[in-house]
Amino acid sequence: LAVLDREIDTQRARQDLARALTTPDITAGATLVYDAPDEFRFGWRAMVGATVPLFTRHQAGVAVETAALAALRAEREALVAAITTAIAEATARAAGAREQLTRFTTDILPRSLEVEQMAQESYRSGQTRLTDLLQTVQSARALRLRSVQAALDVQLALADLERAIGAARK
Repeated sequence: LAVLDREIDTQRARQDLARALTTPDITAGATLVYDAPDEFRFGWRAMVGATVPLFTRHQAGVAVETAALAALRAEREALVAAITTAIAEATARAAGAREQLTRFTTDILPRSLEVEQMAQESYRSGQTRLTDLLQTVQSARALRLRSVQAALDVQLALADLERAIGAARK
């Protein structure tokens, strides 16, 4: 955005220059003359000049610069919209991933641990078979793996959010 803002400022200056070429340019000046041979010892001169655009009004140049400025402004607006969309999307992803991680850490994993402990006690007391215990342990491990994946998803979503807002890299 900063680069586009500088380009817009440059283009605005070009447009102002093109507009300045459409108006007459009047200049005035005065001079003090000293020791002119064979004429006088002191004297003065005055000068007035005007540049008038008679055969060309430079309207095409103004139109070109105005169109270029409008294109740069439209490009900036499109970039702002893209950045805003990326930030909103990354924020929503980060919030969803954070909520999923919170559910894992507060609800799912404690209950899974409780079920795993109950299955081990049931196996020790001879009420369930080894295959049932192994399935329960495997399910608990799969849930732990999913919780690690949820934590990774939170970190990746935060990284995407930092990238979208243009945070400086260290």
